[in-house]
Amino acid sequence: VLSAKPMEPPGLTHPIGPTNVRLQLLGVEESHREKGTSLDVSMYPPVSNGGDDIQRYRIEWTTAVDFGTEEIRTLHTTKTSGSSVSGYFRVEYDTRNCLTCQVRNLQQTERLPHNVHEWDLRTALQNMENVAATTVTKTVLNAADDTYTWTITFHGDIGPLPTMTMLTSDLVDGTITETIVTPGTTPTDYCGSYGGVTKCPEVTEKLDDSPVKYRITGLVPGTQY
Repeated sequence: VLSAKPMEPPGLTHPIGPTNVRLQLLGVEESHREKGTSLDVSMYPPVSNGGDDIQRYRIEWTTAVDFGTEEIRTLHTTKTSGSSVSGYFRVEYDTRNCLTCQVRNLQQTERLPHNVHEWDLRTALQNMENVAATTVTKTVLNAADDTYTWTITFHGDIGPLPTMTMLTSDLVDGTITETIVTPGTTPTDYCGSYGGVTKCPEVTEKLDDSPVKYRITGLVPGTQY
């Protein structure tokens, strides 16, 4: 058995991953079937919870050497009239139908200035409950038009992600467009079992235990995860 997914670097508003994560074979007291198809996971809380209580831990595994390709997309503004772009916009993100997203709901950022700093955009995105960690970089498209491109890399969520909706009623003399540069991919046998692909389990009880424990079941004997 190889170690699980590497943890993301700490962000401003999100906790880093749990610490001292261990996988262990079942004991001799368990049945041969359980020992051949199950693993026990134990973990300790993150060094920092980002200021929020931990509500759940998601357990993920795959037979691939990594956890797929991270999705990269851009937002860019375009002048439509006037001397330059001004005003504000919001980003809406709907993950209610995303099977691989960790949180499935509809979220919206606060009002963002047309020239929002990359760090502030990153913070606004990560303040939405359905966005894990992100990296954002900003480049100037046209200084005279006050237009920009923000490149966003999504960390933590697996597979192709839903597109975002730009709410631009407060944007003056411009539009903002989202482009998917690199679609995210789902790794082989992501949370798979001998019964096929299953929903990744989440630990929601006894989160104050030290360590928190979970038993992965349904694994295929002889398979490297």
